[in-house]
Amino acid sequence: MPVRALWNLYPVVLVGGAVLAIVVTALFASVRHHASPAAAAATASALAGGPAAVARQTAGKPSTNPEAEELYLRGMYLWNQRTEASLDQAIDLFTQSIVHDPNFAAAYAGLADSYLLLRQYGPMKDAEAFPRGLAACRQALALDDASPAAHRAYGFVLNYWMWDFPAAEREFKRSIELRPDDALTHSWYATSLYSAGRYPEAMREIETARRLAPDSNSILANRGLLLGALDPAAATAYLHDLERANASFPPIHTYLATIEFRAGEYRESLEESRRAAQLRQDATEIALLDAAGKQLAQRGPEAMLGSLAAGYGRLVDSGRPNAMLPASLYARLQDRPRTLHYLKLSCDRREAYFLAVDQDASFRFLAGDPEFRALLVRRQTPLDLATALKTTT
Repeated sequence: MPVRALWNLYPVVLVGGAVLAIVVTALFASVRHHASPAAAAATASALAGGPAAVARQTAGKPSTNPEAEELYLRGMYLWNQRTEASLDQAIDLFTQSIVHDPNFAAAYAGLADSYLLLRQYGPMKDAEAFPRGLAACRQALALDDASPAAHRAYGFVLNYWMWDFPAAEREFKRSIELRPDDALTHSWYATSLYSAGRYPEAMREIETARRLAPDSNSILANRGLLLGALDPAAATAYLHDLERANASFPPIHTYLATIEFRAGEYRESLEESRRAAQLRQDATEIALLDAAGKQLAQRGPEAMLGSLAAGYGRLVDSGRPNAMLPASLYARLQDRPRTLHYLKLSCDRREAYFLAVDQDASFRFLAGDPEFRALLVRRQTPLDLATALKTTT
């Protein structure tokens, strides 16, 4: 059984020696020889001087156990690949590292980072990924309060799951204080500033991240999204340049689609969304987008919006994330009941997407609506720690 599956059998809150001892003892026999020799050789050969080496510097103290350190480094290499398969493997390796050294803070920080990214690059829902990431980064901080990576992960969870941006900002600043040249911290701080509507500050942080890691696909793509809030035309041109250089990175297409849709460039937006769906091998979304494209060609933008709203609504009703997407589409159609239905669903799920509710112009027609105002109040109400640690699958 994979370590990730075993992990689900045990309590998510790992803070506390008794619970940790139970997890480590139960996992030891199963994970000891989990990594294949071929995978180990491939990852180890790619580590020296690469992104994993930089990540190692931001994680904190190394392990005194050589095997735990080696497993951690392999995990960081795979984490940096940012695919569902590589993140699953990274979780396995970080867990093995913890088995060999239960006091290894960096391995817990790596575990937290893996869960946070698996939301974006895999099927894990926020309600599962965030509590697991929160438990792991808090354990990392309990073991090593000077770990920049643990403070960075905690800041991310505080902003996108607990909806407490002031506390998140303190964690990001602490991480930067500990490691000023960590590009990922500047990037995550930038996107958090963006979610708070502080666009000029967000651009300054993402530019810092870009200078520190000019070859990072995720940072370069994030810069395009953030630039779109200030200069959509410049952002579109910039993202198209990125697209020509790296057409296989889905977020580039997703961000282009977002900016073009806001500008009313619907055909181009659908094409970019389709490219992203093809890269994800998502046949359901491809069919949905093709149907919307036909509606646009035959009946115009309003029919396209209706087709997209209904299609994405069905996906969300079946359990897929991002209820804000059909909410925004129905808002463009001025459909109050369906808009509020999906807004409430997004808020109830505590989706990170809901953070943009007070910035999306399509919701302005609800400005005086009491149900909408109640949702805005919930948006500004942070989640308490005990509730934030509860996971649902």
